[in-house]
Amino acid sequence: MKLQRKIFLLRIRKSQAGLTVMETVIALAMLVIVATGVMGLAAVAVSTTETQGHLAARTAEYAQDKMEQLARAGRTPQSFRPLLGLGQDSVAAAT
Repeated sequence: MKLQRKIFLLRIRKSQAGLTVMETVIALAMLVIVATGVMGLAAVAVSTTETQGHLAARTAEYAQDKMEQLARAGRTPQSFRPLLGLGQDSVAAAT
């Protein structure tokens, strides 16, 4: 009786061992769907980061230009003039 039970259990184990082709195909399809979604998100992230970088660069350049205009008009504190590369001589020459 015990021998028959062992044979029965061995047959069950052999039939359940490994993955079927259908399970593998389904898992691969799910992986492709998820990878496609992640790639779409990555494309949006790269585009947004690039846009924000350009905006930050333009904003900094605009702020620099305005500070230089104010410095030439004599409306900036004396402590900002060396940062802008404007000494007393260049401010006097600009006015």
